Amino acid sequence: MATADILKVVESALKDAEQLETHFVNSAELRKELSALQNDNVGHKLEIDNELMNIIDAAISSGNYGEAVSMAQTGIAKAKSDLEMLGTTEHVVKSFSDIIDQAREHILIESFMPKEEQAQVLLEERKLVEAQEVGQKGIESVKNALQTWRPEIEVVFPENLVAAESNRSTIQLENKGKAKVEGVSIEIDGIQSSGNLSTGEIEPGSTGEIVVALVPPTPGNVPVSVTLSVRRSYDSDVTQVQSDLWVQVLRSSGAQAPTAREQATSGPEESGRQKLEATWKPPKELSEDEEILAEFFAKRWESYRAHPDNKSILDYLHNNRERFAISSYFEIPTDSATPLQDWGLPRNLRGNVHLDGVRND
Repeated sequence: MATADILKVVESALKDAEQLETHFVNSAELRKELSALQNDNVGHKLEIDNELMNIIDAAISSGNYGEAVSMAQTGIAKAKSDLEMLGTTEHVVKSFSDIIDQAREHILIESFMPKEEQAQVLLEERKLVEAQEVGQKGIESVKNALQTWRPEIEVVFPENLVAAESNRSTIQLENKGKAKVEGVSIEIDGIQSSGNLSTGEIEPGSTGEIVVALVPPTPGNVPVSVTLSVRRSYDSDVTQVQSDLWVQVLRSSGAQAPTAREQATSGPEESGRQKLEATWKPPKELSEDEEILAEFFAKRWESYRAHPDNKSILDYLHNNRERFAISSYFEIPTDSATPLQDWGLPRNLRGNVHLDGVRND
């Protein structure tokens, strides 16, 4: 073989050796990067392919550097994708919790809390696709509620007004809806009125009061029309609602009948009637799980009794929702409006039911 040919063979061998060295270095560096990413994934409780590193090591040992590089690059891409997916999901779930916290100033948020807890559990279990779906749908549902939920105001007009006289009266405005009222102003047609015909904020399930002077024109059942301008807390959007009522008016010489509340409290307590226990104390010597359950029940009962001034208690229940993730066959309401709404008469019957003496007491 000529010297020139020998030199070409040597040159080719050197190039091959240089390429092998390059592939070896690349495969080793990629293996190191993949190992670091997999450790990061494990630290974030993400699943990894435990056999992949062994397969890459076997390929490197046998000189199949190209195969080792390809598998390492695929593993790196997946590890980065999993970490990116985790970050995106954490952001979605946090955004869901944040928008609920922001919405609590304007609407009732209890109906969204189960989905919030579900999203957090799915994230903890690293079911990222499901967690993202629940979180994104939850965010949309809260946004939709903020845009579409409106206060539902029911006017409770004072009874037993005296005709042709100025009656200092309290008009009650009950917020039956799930949205907070920023303010309400009213116009009364059918009875002469004077005073400040407006009120401020009314929380869902709470009642606002307007104190006015009313001068009914005649005795008997007088038709009254009340036009309400209701301003929503979320965006100050105003909705006008008209409420038509019949008001009982007494003659000026007639005796004032006691109100339903006065009748209920002025008479002696009936014998045999069960007395409501306002306080409840958990039993002693409970296990850790039983103590959590007892605290959950006690806090909800405390919230019910404190309504409408129960915001701090509701915040406590919300902030401890993971500890209070309890399933039950019955529900302890956190406000008085819920059982009244669930068990009350249909709206078309309210105000049209006559109570006899016994039931009126």
